[in-house]
Formats: sequence, structure tokens, C-alpha cells
Amino acid sequence: MTDASAYSSLSRDVSRRPVMVLGDTSNTALSVIRALTSLDCPVYGIDVSGGRSFCFWSKYLAGHFRVTAGDGEALLAHASTLRARHGASCILFPTTERAALLADSMKAKLWKEGHTVFLSPHRPYKELIDKRSMFQLAERAGFRVPATRIGLDAQSVREIGYPVIIKTLDSLEGKRYTILRCNADLESLNIGVYEDLRTLIVQAFIEGQEEYVVSACRLANGQTIVGTVARKLESWPRGRGEATAIESQWLDGLEQIVKALLDASDWYGIADIDLIRDRTSGEIYFLEVNYRVGAGVYLGVLGGTNLPQLMVAESLGIPAVAPPRIRDEIVLVQDALAVGHLRSTGLAGLTAYLRLLRRADGYTIFDRVDWVPFAVLWLRRFAMSLQKLFDPRSYLRKLRKVLKRRYLIRSGRAS
Repeated sequence: MTDASAYSSLSRDVSRRPVMVLGDTSNTALSVIRALTSLDCPVYGIDVSGGRSFCFWSKYLAGHFRVTAGDGEALLAHASTLRARHGASCILFPTTERAALLADSMKAKLWKEGHTVFLSPHRPYKELIDKRSMFQLAERAGFRVPATRIGLDAQSVREIGYPVIIKTLDSLEGKRYTILRCNADLESLNIGVYEDLRTLIVQAFIEGQEEYVVSACRLANGQTIVGTVARKLESWPRGRGEATAIESQWLDGLEQIVKALLDASDWYGIADIDLIRDRTSGEIYFLEVNYRVGAGVYLGVLGGTNLPQLMVAESLGIPAVAPPRIRDEIVLVQDALAVGHLRSTGLAGLTAYLRLLRRADGYTIFDRVDWVPFAVLWLRRFAMSLQKLFDPRSYLRKLRKVLKRRYLIRSGRAS
């Protein structure tokens, strides 16, 4: 919530400060773009993926620019261009890790020119997303953290005890994970998919857990606002850590711990905190904090808690008022095209997904007014499917596997 009378009293020069939403191929930039439509500010998209993002086809944008991931000077030049065009400094809103790293590399120069950047003013972003310090900060704030070791080896697994979950240490490598329940799982683990076993996290796995995500923001004045607490619904495909949908479901007693965590990290902006809840004991454990915008932000917009708008409004001089808690059981589908991921779940998975679409209150990608990004993404995925379908190399690879298998069977060496 914001004070509407305060907003109307602003001068046009201040209220028209351009907002630069930085993102890549993730959906989150689109969530922020749509969340800012009610403010009288021109919103520009900054594509740090080099033109591969579908988010910046949004009708709500005043324009968009392309920047390569390491070209901080180009980002600064675009900010200067928009400042000259609108006569006011810019507000930079990174929405992904790569976008935040780019803005972080130039934040001193951006601040010197009077721009606002939603990043920690004192701590480097690379340090914040280091999971070693992340777990330490979470424990100091009061979160329970499952038993954790850095580096995959038999001793680490024995110290924790089965079952364990294996994850990558670097957030930029994605959310791939593997669950090991016995020594046979460890021996059969395909370690070739990991570049360095020393950069893996070995963590105790809680059977029957529920995953939650908390979306919160920390303002320039140090105020922390918890926008949404949501339960992750079934994930497709399994093993990637990405929920197809989330449902608002409040958990009591989190506000003070979340505030302590964001204060300790000196964060300025929106963060997503991943938690798990043990169904048996009811205990809540910390998994990780993502110092960026997540899906819970757009769920909050559906429920009346618009964290991106709060952040930008405060930068415009509007006093921020903590919004009321959103109601439970609001469902947001993150990817309306996830049906393409259901091959491994079969008819049962498809039926469950269709029921989920009918139950949903909103979608991250699809919007009745802003439908262009959805169409671009659909066409891109359709073209990729056609490319795979008519790619002769894929058929040759399959034929080679079949022939090799037959040879092994005939020679008696097949397992």
C-alpha cells in the first residue's frame, strides 16, 4: 500500500523517474513490469541475455535495450540516455542473479550520477549469494538449518546420515538436485554432470517435507515488509527444484526472523527465502535466500501486496505503509506452458496440471492484456520442438545407442 495523496502531490519531474527493469530469460522481470503498471513512471526493460528474453516484448514497457552480461558501461550509458530523455535519474530494478551482478559491478558509478539501485549498498552481490555465508547469516537470524557439508565425499555423507540431498553451491548453475537414500545411490551417482565435487552441498533431507517461499522487501529506511508466504505445489519436471505453481499459505512467527536476516545481509530490495516444513514435527528449516525477485512477488500482486510498487514508490518519496496480510489459497501458475514438461509424469501428471490451470487465480506469463510475451515464448518453444523433430543428428544418436545395446547383448556384456 502507498499513500495516494502523497503520490499525487509529487512534482511531475520526480514522479516520472524512469524505472529500468533488468532481467534475462527468467519470468520474474515480466512480474515486475506488470506490477508497476499502476505507477505513473515509464518502465524500460534491460535484457542482459543478449536478446533471448521474451519478457521485454511486454506491452507495458516504454522501450527496451539489450546489454551483454559483462558490459556494465553499456548499462551506465543507457541510464544516462534515459536520464537525459526524462530529465530525472533512473531507478534500476535487477530481477535475476546475472542482472544483479551486472548492476553491482557499476553501482558506485550509478549512485554517483544520482540513480537508485536496488542492491546492498555495502556488501558485494557475489558475497551475498555465497551459500557458505548465507547459512551462517540464517543461523544468526534464528532460522534452523539442516545439517550441511560443503563438498561431496563419502565422509560428508556418513557424518550427516542418509537420506541426503546434493545441490550445487553456485546459484548461477541452476537448481538441479539429487536425493541419495543409501550407499547404492551414492555409488551409482553420475558425477560427470558436476564440474567440481568440492562445489556441491551435501545436506540432510527431511522426508515428507513441504516447501515454502517467503517474499519480502527491505526498504531504504530499514523497514522490512513480508509480502507473501506461499507453499510450492507439485514440481515438473522433478529434480530441478522449480515449482509449477505456488499457493499462498501463511506461517506465523516469520516476520522477526526474516527482518533479522535481511538486516544482517544489509539488503536493499526484494528477496525470496526458501524454507521447508517438516509435516511430522511442524519444524521450519532454512534452505536458501535468493536476493532477487521470485514468483511470490506476483502472487502478492494478485492478493493486493505489491512489493515492486512499494520499492519504487519509496524511491519517489512516497511513505511506505505495510499492507494487510493476503488471504490464503491464492494460486499462481508460474509457467502456463509447463505441459511440455509432463512427459515423465504421463496422463496422471497432465490431468493434475489441467486441474491446476482451472484453479489458478493468475499466471506469471499469461495476461489477457499483455499477451505478446506469452505468444513469443510459445512460438519459440514450438520452433525448438520442430528443430528437434527434424534434426537428423538426434535420430543418428538414437540409432547408435540401439546398435551399441544390441552389440553388448550379443557379446554377453550387457548389464
